[in-house]
Amino acid sequence: MRPTKALAALAATTALILGMAACTNTTAAPPTADASLEHVHAFAHLNNSPAVLVGTHTGLWKFALTAIDPDRPQESPLIPVGDDRFDVMGLTTTPQDVLIASGHPAVTAPATAPSNRGLLRSDDSGTTWQTISLEGKADFHDLTTAADSVLGLNSTSRAILRSDDDGATWTTEATTTALSLAVDPANPEIIWAAGPDGLERSIDRGATLTPSSEAPPLVYVASSAYSIAGATVDGTVWSLDPGSATWSQIGQLEGQPQAFDIIDIGDKTVHFAVDDRAIVVSHDNGRTWTPVPLTLK
Repeated sequence: MRPTKALAALAATTALILGMAACTNTTAAPPTADASLEHVHAFAHLNNSPAVLVGTHTGLWKFALTAIDPDRPQESPLIPVGDDRFDVMGLTTTPQDVLIASGHPAVTAPATAPSNRGLLRSDDSGTTWQTISLEGKADFHDLTTAADSVLGLNSTSRAILRSDDDGATWTTEATTTALSLAVDPANPEIIWAAGPDGLERSIDRGATLTPSSEAPPLVYVASSAYSIAGATVDGTVWSLDPGSATWSQIGQLEGQPQAFDIIDIGDKTVHFAVDDRAIVVSHDNGRTWTPVPLTLK
């Protein structure tokens, strides 16, 4: 695909509008009041929705599915969703197709607002949010689901938390410095955790983690119902056959990745990442990557 002028402009100003430095477990500087789009953290899609949702440092955004059509992608504006411009760290959908998220208050929130939003739920595609639990106590830097459980990486305690009742109550599992989680699609007992200290593996739903010394040093890992993959700090993409422990080098991003996610859209598995080109997409399980033609609205 030949890049459009709009895409070129978006990529040229990536450092400004995407902030391309993902938040870590350390305290990040709050976004400025006039920030447009910073620090992409995660992607999500609700069944039958015509849009992809993007969780960022300055709230939830969306763009049309037509922008990632594998045959004829069409330029799409990035549009803010709702009025709550909170720092969306963790973002995913449950097996019941419910959107859940976590993060920090918006820069415009009152000074008395809790610094961590806990677990949030939206029943209107991210337009409004309701607090489910752990307000002021948890900031989930990643959220995923395993069978009927919700798993979250709580940056405040550096531990995996698991909920078996849709986020109402939580059990603390293993501690970790990881920044992302992935559940093996073939076995929900197996969980992979990736971050600055490399890749860890759990075979007991996150209760314990063991360093995976023979695996690639992934800093991001993600999974969907059919696929599991991740990326190293230099942008090398690795894939894992569900149910196995052997990783295969499969693709290459441009530069250091700043986000990596996998979501199922209909009967298709789509990989998303943020690299030096801005938001990129793969339709072949991470082998090749194409910039998404987006403009800021």
